[in-house]
Amino acid sequence: AIWMRVVDVEAAMVARPYGDRGELTFAIDDPTCPWNSGTYLLETDGTTSAVRKVDRAPELTVTPNSLATLLAGCRTTTHLARVGRLSGAPQALSRADRLFRTEYAPHCPNGF
Repeated sequence: AIWMRVVDVEAAMVARPYGDRGELTFAIDDPTCPWNSGTYLLETDGTTSAVRKVDRAPELTVTPNSLATLLAGCRTTTHLARVGRLSGAPQALSRADRLFRTEYAPHCPNGF
């Protein structure tokens, strides 16, 4: 079992591969780690990525918990939007689903 907390958005976002090439802007409000708060642009070719803060309107708005879930590949953005854990337009959700897709789904061997 694992609990994950993103303390450096830019470093965390470039540390993983992505399921497709593309770009996405997302906003996060993080009172616990205020340096994370802002709007970011993710640009990726699938293998290498760049993430930086930008002054743009976000396509998605995520919570710190939702970002950790997306980075781990546990749920899709569409799923998280349906349960009220992030927001975005349908076309942005679809693109983010492709970007955050993982080759292998995470697995927790512990039974609860």
